[in-house]
Amino acid sequence: MRIFVTLLVFGLLSMPAVVLAGPHLDVRISGVDGDMQTNIEAMLDMVKHENDKELSDRWIKRMQAKAKEQIRTALQPFGYYTPKIEAKLEKTTDGKWLAEYHVDPGEPTRLKHINIRWQGSGAENLALRQAVADFPLKPGDVLDHAKWEKGKEALLDAAYLAGYAKARMLKSQALVDPDTHLADAILLLDSGPLYYFGKVSVHQNFLDDKLVAAYDTLKEGEIYSHDELLRYQQGLIAAGYSQSVTLEPKFDLAKKNRVPIDVRMTPAKRHRFSFGLGFETSIGPRFTAQWDDRRINRHGHQSTVYMKIAQKERELRGVYRIPVVDPRTDRLEIGASYHYEETPTTKSTTLSPEIAFVRRNLEDTLFMKGFVNYNYELFTVDGDPERTSKLLQLGFISRYSEVENAVFPRVGRYVHGEIRGAADALLSDTSFVRVLLKGRYLLPFGDNGRLDANLAIGAAWVDNFDLYPNSLRYFAGGDGSVRGYTYKELGPKDAKGVVIGGRQMFAASLEYDHRIAKDWALAAFVDAGNAYNDTLDKLFIGAGFGVRWLAPFGALKLDFGWPVSEDAGLGDFQFYIGFGATL
Repeated sequence: MRIFVTLLVFGLLSMPAVVLAGPHLDVRISGVDGDMQTNIEAMLDMVKHENDKELSDRWIKRMQAKAKEQIRTALQPFGYYTPKIEAKLEKTTDGKWLAEYHVDPGEPTRLKHINIRWQGSGAENLALRQAVADFPLKPGDVLDHAKWEKGKEALLDAAYLAGYAKARMLKSQALVDPDTHLADAILLLDSGPLYYFGKVSVHQNFLDDKLVAAYDTLKEGEIYSHDELLRYQQGLIAAGYSQSVTLEPKFDLAKKNRVPIDVRMTPAKRHRFSFGLGFETSIGPRFTAQWDDRRINRHGHQSTVYMKIAQKERELRGVYRIPVVDPRTDRLEIGASYHYEETPTTKSTTLSPEIAFVRRNLEDTLFMKGFVNYNYELFTVDGDPERTSKLLQLGFISRYSEVENAVFPRVGRYVHGEIRGAADALLSDTSFVRVLLKGRYLLPFGDNGRLDANLAIGAAWVDNFDLYPNSLRYFAGGDGSVRGYTYKELGPKDAKGVVIGGRQMFAASLEYDHRIAKDWALAAFVDAGNAYNDTLDKLFIGAGFGVRWLAPFGALKLDFGWPVSEDAGLGDFQFYIGFGATL
């Protein structure tokens, strides 16, 4: 008996691998392409199990028996109900199965009549009647089911926007005559009653009621709207005070069609801490930390303390925020900062108290800031005696950013504009006006790539450049400027050949990022730019490559850059590492 079992096991293990793995299956579809072919492949069992290692001959024949009906079903959403299908299944001499399907979709089915009717109190509403007029299918059109479903959704959406929150579809029918290739379609909808906003009741115990009431955009007696509910909720969430905000319309308690709204707010954690690490060959490793107090008191005051420590740069900044005007979007900010920076040719220490009015939109895509600050700076150039600059600055900053919500966004744009100035007649050592414009654009390229284009232009008009501090002068070079050169290495030089910074600046960059895996992308880039005073005599060019780790909370970036404009050696490359959002 043992000998028999041993021989049986040995025989099974010795069988050819192709037998154990099941027969090989090759499926070919012809006669159609594009979306129709894609839908056939999604519906056809033969395609779904083409690479199944457990396939048997019997299983393949059973799937073949259902193939024609599956192909017919797959073509119906496109309006083709009478296709001609040639199906062939044969076993080749090497034991493989070949399934071939030639599909002739035939004549499409077109709409002969389409009848769309509203009933209920909204039957004569102009918005609902317009939605009927805008229905994407008309008599004579091919009965495209995707457009059919999209049109039905648009009808109901129009009702919801107009205040008919209980609108519903009563009848949806398309009667197809395969012989004539014609169809009659019927849609019957009930608008239900027209609703209005009732009383808003907010349930929370951590903010002043007057502050919460200022966020209320729902006016009692106005027409009920899902969009207005969403705007109200977004405003409360964007404030940062709440971990969650839920809105519940109480239709069962509506009187005279006025719907009470219950709002429940749960507080967010008061303190939030965040940390960051980075590295750049010119300034060494850098560490950042930020502490946000999101609810100092019941009146919605908030604060932020930010710290940055690097080998050649240090920064400490604090700001206190008070809701003003429209608390959903507006803040009064009172703050102060300390900043030390060292470049190969300059050193500067800056103290700057500031008061500002800040406005953001609810989507947090638009930021505007008007400010007054007093800039006290000690600075030196190439070891010269230390100078002092005192400037009472007035300025305005605006930026707009919009980016695709994805781990590897391929669509996005960013625009930044800034203007500031001071006058020697107003508590300042010199008069100046400084302008900075920056833009960035993300554009899809191919199936897995993106182009990242950047442009920065700066200019300043200064009465006495010797009293114009380092922090306001323009330089180029380093990460975010011309990679391949050290940080602030490029700019006008003095008589000793030392870079002292300039009144103007130009920098441009073009980068291609290619996603090679779910969490990884490779990059290649070329940068160009320089800082100058009157004429852009030379444009410095840097180029290189990089790696991106795509994390859900931001991208880790590693770049290697070389100075193309110079006769560079292997030791002249610059290395940059950073972490953060794409825009």
